[in-house]
Amino acid sequence: MVRLATLCNAEVDFLTVLNVPPAAGMPDMLAVTDDLIAGLTERQQSMLDWAARTAGYAGVPCRTHIRWRRFPDTIMHLADATHCDLIVMGTPAKSGWLCLFQPCIVNKVVAHARQPVLVIKEPGALLGAT
Repeated sequence: MVRLATLCNAEVDFLTVLNVPPAAGMPDMLAVTDDLIAGLTERQQSMLDWAARTAGYAGVPCRTHIRWRRFPDTIMHLADATHCDLIVMGTPAKSGWLCLFQPCIVNKVVAHARQPVLVIKEPGALLGAT
């Protein structure tokens, strides 16, 4: 994505949307919820910092965002608020029962976003390669 931004002389907004696992609200999990949230936030912030450094090395101006909300709505809201021209999303490839039982955030964004959406599939996701 940074390479694409370089070619287009574009700015990039990196977004990660966090969601607290449902188990965190259970009575026996309340004591560890703060630690869980801190760990999630810290891990995602380090990923955003890495993305920002990568963009900086390429001379691409960028901003980073962490949000706690519903995934599709948050993605589309930030895209509208920043007046972006293109939403770029990464997604692991799903097959079989996963397609039926896991909601597809990408499909919701593609169907409802005002901007075009470029979806980048995780390489080798169906084969288990990294």
